[in-house]
Amino acid sequence: MRQLLVAGLFVTFFGAAVALAADKPNPSGTWKLTVDINGSPTEFTLKLNADGKKLTGSLINEDGKATALKDVKFKNGALSFTVIRDQDGEKMSIKNTAKLAGDTMKGKAEANIDGDAQTFPWEGKRLVTAKPAAKTVAAKQGGAALKPAGAWALSVDVNGSPYEFTLKLKGDAQKLSGCLVGDDGKENPLQTVSYKDGTLLFTVIRDQDGEKMPVKCSGKLTGNTIKGKAEATIDGDAQTFPWEAKRVVEKPAAKSAK
Repeated sequence: MRQLLVAGLFVTFFGAAVALAADKPNPSGTWKLTVDINGSPTEFTLKLNADGKKLTGSLINEDGKATALKDVKFKNGALSFTVIRDQDGEKMSIKNTAKLAGDTMKGKAEANIDGDAQTFPWEGKRLVTAKPAAKTVAAKQGGAALKPAGAWALSVDVNGSPYEFTLKLKGDAQKLSGCLVGDDGKENPLQTVSYKDGTLLFTVIRDQDGEKMPVKCSGKLTGNTIKGKAEATIDGDAQTFPWEAKRVVEKPAAKSAK
C-alpha cells in the first residue's frame, strides 16, 4: 500500500528540466523523465516554457492530466520548483532540484510522506519535435510517402482539458502495430490498427468500472503531425474528443571533445 502511495505521488507531481541551446542554457522543452521509486523505474513527461525571464511548466499525471509547477527557478544550469499535492485533503509540498549536463539532467525530489522525509533520485532526457517534413510529389498524391511508424506526442482535448500520451507505432502500412503509453509508463496495446492514404485508424480498449470500453480513433497524417478524433460511448452517450499528435525524436547526444 505504501509503495502505491509513493508511486501515486510521483505520477501527479514529478518533474524538472534544463536544456542547452546556442551555447546558453535554455530551460524550455519537453523531457522524458525516469524516477527511481524504491528501486522501480517509472517514466514521465515534463514540459517547460520560458517567456522572457519567467519560467513556467507542467507535469502530466497517469491519466494525462497536466499539473502546474510552482516557484519554478532556473539559474546557472540549476532548476528548482515545487508542486503542491492534495493528499487526503491536505496540501503536500514536494520540492525538486535538478542540474543540467548537456541534453540530460539529474535531480531529486524531496517530500514528507507519513511523517518521514524521503528523497527520490531521477533523470531526464530531452525530446525534440521533428521539423515539418518537406512536401513531396508522393505526399501530394495521397500521402503514399508518409510513414506513421515512430513515437508521437499525443494531446487529447477532454472537455477543454488537455491530456497527454505517447503513441508508439511500428511496422509499415501493410502491417502496423503499436501502443498508447500513459505517464505511468504503462503500455496499452492498440487494436485493429490500419493505415491507408494518410489515414490512421486504431482502437484502444479501456477498463471502465470493470467493463471493457472500446475507444475508436482516427487521424489524418500530414508531414510530422496527425490530427484526429477519439470516439467512445460513455454512460450511454456517444462522445467525440479531438486530438493532435506530433512526431518526436530523442535529440542526439552531443559528441564529447577528444
